[in-house]
Amino acid sequence: MATVNLAPFEGLNIDRICGNEFTDPAQNHCAHLVCHWLNLSFGYTCRSAGRANTDGANLRVHELFARCPLVGRWADKPDGNLLAFVTAAANVELKAPHRMVNVPNKHVGIFVAPHIWNYDNTGDKVWKETVPVFEQRFRTKYGSTATLFFGTFPPGANTVIVGITS
Repeated sequence: MATVNLAPFEGLNIDRICGNEFTDPAQNHCAHLVCHWLNLSFGYTCRSAGRANTDGANLRVHELFARCPLVGRWADKPDGNLLAFVTAAANVELKAPHRMVNVPNKHVGIFVAPHIWNYDNTGDKVWKETVPVFEQRFRTKYGSTATLFFGTFPPGANTVIVGITS
């Protein structure tokens, strides 16, 4: 297990992160980025979808959600670094085995207080935003049913930190 400092990634395009050249700006890269950071290779990966130059990172938000040992509503989150998922509440089943429906309107980032680090698919770059800003952005984008959920890191995930940026 390695430790990943998220700060140097801020502002980068996915083409600076993915060694498998799965970088099409028309694709959603939120789970892709998070799984590269966490070193999570399961399900459908950028190795399968790209040029297979390096180990692959998972590409699908709902597959990542299903691998989290503990999930729940954001208001019930435990302390510490977590995954932050947003989708309509009706797309999520929190009872075991928990799952998220594979729909277009879903997103994931990594919460390291006080920010959620994620991939801005519109601007094609890594960025961070506060929880209220993140929530509002997706309520505006997905509608009033957009709900924030947490997930604990799957087994084997890298440790995530945020370093000092200049």
